[in-house]
Amino acid sequence: MKKLLYGTTALVAASVLSSGAYAADPIKLSVGGYFGGAFAYQDQDDGVVAGVNQPAANTRSHGVVREAEIIFSGVTTLDNGIKVGVNVQLEAQSSADVIDESYIWFEGSWGKIQLGAEDDAAHLLNGGATKATNFFFGVNSPVFSMVECGTNNVSLGAAPTMASGRPDLGGTAGFGCYMGAYSPLLTSDREKITYISPKIGGFQFGISYTPNNHEEPNVGDAGGTYAAARGDVTTGAQGEVISIGANWSGKLGALDVRASAGYQKGDLEANNTATAVAALDVAGGTGLNVFEDRDTWILAGAATFQAFTFGMTYYHDDYGLQKNGDRRDWTAGLTYKTGPWQFGVEYGNTKIERGGAATTGDDEAEAFALGASYSLGAGVSLQAELQFWSIDSGAATQALRTAAENDATVFIIGTTIFF
Repeated sequence: MKKLLYGTTALVAASVLSSGAYAADPIKLSVGGYFGGAFAYQDQDDGVVAGVNQPAANTRSHGVVREAEIIFSGVTTLDNGIKVGVNVQLEAQSSADVIDESYIWFEGSWGKIQLGAEDDAAHLLNGGATKATNFFFGVNSPVFSMVECGTNNVSLGAAPTMASGRPDLGGTAGFGCYMGAYSPLLTSDREKITYISPKIGGFQFGISYTPNNHEEPNVGDAGGTYAAARGDVTTGAQGEVISIGANWSGKLGALDVRASAGYQKGDLEANNTATAVAALDVAGGTGLNVFEDRDTWILAGAATFQAFTFGMTYYHDDYGLQKNGDRRDWTAGLTYKTGPWQFGVEYGNTKIERGGAATTGDDEAEAFALGASYSLGAGVSLQAELQFWSIDSGAATQALRTAAENDATVFIIGTTIFF
């Protein structure tokens, strides 16, 4: 697969450097972006059982959430017809990672090559499940999570490590639930090269290569000015990541159909056969959970008939752990559009294997949402959602389950603006 990507890149370079590869005008940047925000109210388990706090204990029942980016992008066309572009996405709120994504690209009749910090092919070509209102909200939101998961392994916990690409799966109190994975994110915005084919007969495919699963802005990472090469024996790190994605869209009778599939494969740099891994071996677990190569795959499909759209996604991730830790997500959604209105329902279910002596089963979360959205025009819309969550734990004792189980009702009213 790497040879295929290298060969494609060489052909693209040859075509770009061919005679007449000049642009009449240099790239000029334009400004765009989005702002999504909401007021959220949540009623969650917040008491004390047998001296142990439930996940939402000592937390506020309401708050304001938001996500925004300012995007600088530009494109020019060379005399030989090849388009060259740049994209830089600036976080529009306080963030340790000020620049979200930044990459350049070349596009011609042969397809598109991207270089830099951008999502991989499995993510870019993924269809994703149908959302009750829009991308920002819902029980399977990749942006907002208002429900506390406590020490449940469905908790996002600490942010994904740069090396492994996986979050802290030990379950961390004070972090929201990460369920119904919307898309594979093994490499996220790490430095990579990606090829996306042109669409032929409704079919399109892509492949990405991420050498060391690190992003340039982080101290010591390869890719920036005067940065040296990264090491290749980091314990638990996943390098040489290959990502493959494909999708198809077209008509089947009266239905407008889209389908997608993606696969990611990481190579483990170094193992830890002598040390217990905290992830999923928490709260008294004594067994070892050594690392292995990481594999993820995802399937998604959707169909539209007149004003109705139905979509589903199934996702599996072994998190690069040998003994336990496999994650399985499936999501489904249905929407109905009439004029400026959209009404929708959404369901998500996530299960993560739990290991160690303090375990009787898996950690699981499921949630259901009802939503409505109203378009005000010019990229501005209003959203309202009612969500119902149930978080169950496979911990062996009541005290451990108390800190890892939650039932919640969430009401959200918000707006989304694209500019």
